[in-house]
Amino acid sequence: MIRQPVALASLLLAVPALAQTCYEGAFGFPGFAGRPDVRLFGSAEVIGNELQLTPAAPDQVGAAWFAPFKPKFTDAWFMEFTFRLDGQSDGFALVLQNLDAWQGGTCGGSCLGYDGMEQSLAVEFDTFAFGPEIPDDHVSVQSNFAGPNSSGDGSSLVAAVLPFDLNDNQPHRARLVYDETNLTVWVDGQQLFSHPIDFTQGIASPEGCAVVGFTGATGGLYCRQIISDWAFGELGINVDTFSTVSDALPVGDAFFTGGALRLTQNVSGQAGAAWNLQKQIVVEPWVTTFEFRLDGQADGFAFVVQDQSFNALGGGGSGLGYAGNGPPGIARSLAVEFDTFSFSGLEAPADHVSIQTRFADQNSWDDADSLGLGVLPFDINDNQVHRAVIAYDGVVLRVAVDGVPIAQAEVDFADMSDGQAAWVGFTGATGAASASQDILNWRSGHSLGCLNTELLTFIFDQSANPGDLVEFHFDGSGSMPRTYQWYLNGDQVVDDGNILGSDTDTLVILSVGPEHAGLWNYGLFNDCSGVGSGFFFTVNPTCDPDLNQDGNVDQDDVLYLINVVGGGDNPSGIDPDFNQDGNVDQDDVAALINAIGGGGCP
Repeated sequence: MIRQPVALASLLLAVPALAQTCYEGAFGFPGFAGRPDVRLFGSAEVIGNELQLTPAAPDQVGAAWFAPFKPKFTDAWFMEFTFRLDGQSDGFALVLQNLDAWQGGTCGGSCLGYDGMEQSLAVEFDTFAFGPEIPDDHVSVQSNFAGPNSSGDGSSLVAAVLPFDLNDNQPHRARLVYDETNLTVWVDGQQLFSHPIDFTQGIASPEGCAVVGFTGATGGLYCRQIISDWAFGELGINVDTFSTVSDALPVGDAFFTGGALRLTQNVSGQAGAAWNLQKQIVVEPWVTTFEFRLDGQADGFAFVVQDQSFNALGGGGSGLGYAGNGPPGIARSLAVEFDTFSFSGLEAPADHVSIQTRFADQNSWDDADSLGLGVLPFDINDNQVHRAVIAYDGVVLRVAVDGVPIAQAEVDFADMSDGQAAWVGFTGATGAASASQDILNWRSGHSLGCLNTELLTFIFDQSANPGDLVEFHFDGSGSMPRTYQWYLNGDQVVDDGNILGSDTDTLVILSVGPEHAGLWNYGLFNDCSGVGSGFFFTVNPTCDPDLNQDGNVDQDDVLYLINVVGGGDNPSGIDPDFNQDGNVDQDDVAALINAIGGGGCP
């Protein structure tokens, strides 16, 4: 296709100055209707709840930016969006740029609306091959760093040809993950590439900030190019498959199977939950996305924010694992329930999404306790994969399923939390009807605050025999990075070959000795706080039951001690106070008999 110049006067209007400090938070667009934090240029417009970059018309150029904020891109982050293309060409791009006024290239068509933009990086989804370009359809990371960007293959840092057609008017899902070194891109669950990117090299500001948004264009051929939803956040929770408690801690009937988190089996009377052990800051903007699959009839599941405990679980059946139904509901919680069964006329028809809370009190499934409810326009108990986006902008919580906004409500999470943070996770339940309810993956981004450390488990007083191997372990939470330290009788412990893990959450003593007895303390620290606790560790005393020193431990040693206790001779010089209670009496004989019989030293 010939590159055709397009009038860009409307696109080159100056934008009011964007924020200079980094926006160290998350954002989510379950839908685009009524959102003041997206700025549109050129042919871009919001139609219904979707963002349309270009209509089905030739020679169009459109752009949409998250504004007036500049998120931080030099730390680890993830981004997801759903798009739909209905036509032939030319494509669109996700663009990061460090300009305070929107600047476009000099042409539409294969330029995709970003060509010529300085200090930028574009992840282009190109659906038309122009001249020597990579064959359509392809995804390419394009940048000349501080210089003007180009949509030509010479500016491609990495690219991959897609094995399927994007211009099919079907929803496709893109995911980008940056781990502070490599940018990895997936489309429809297929990893396309992973490539090192340094955003400080002319793309982001010195603070690591950049404007982010979408551009799109058409030329002689054209296409409706639509973004249905969009989410961005710090790479906090990033679970592609569930396999360990570091992904989520299963509670009740929940368990891992085949890389999925199964909240309930297709069996009646089940209730399960799973929680991320790291509390998340919930009073500031955050976003979470996950895919789920339900195979059966009832009752449903919920995404839950709660400040009760890391192993909380509510009732079964219509309680969905978060609300009271027999067992009490989870207190200080908010549940976004995906309910697939209408109970007793007190609930909306199945299937529906509802935002449920009783704030500090135990939560309830009753619609009277719903802040916002929406009936789903399709069946989710169909054994198909569905995707949810839940986004909180600090005031409004919004929920979308498969790109369709379903429910929203104003929420103040301070009303249900003792502080800034809470546990996040999933609950699910079955009653008389049942379903296998699986969470397939999960990503969540929260504000980049420092969360105070907190101990989740404690070590209690204990004892061991000399020579035993012992292990002490505790669990804690708090913002990363976290450090650990163990202390014995006030002195800092270091690894010495016999003691291992003195600066971890698990300390091992390979062979216990008397020098290990005393008051042990353990501490957990991060940049903003520290917390600790302690316990007493007793090393049982050693003893030699061969009191007559004849080389044998037997009845003769008992007779020897009886003689000494009775005032007889003590040629071996043993201490007759065998049980070390300060008295020489029959109790010492009983303690010796116990030791000879295998009961251990007193």
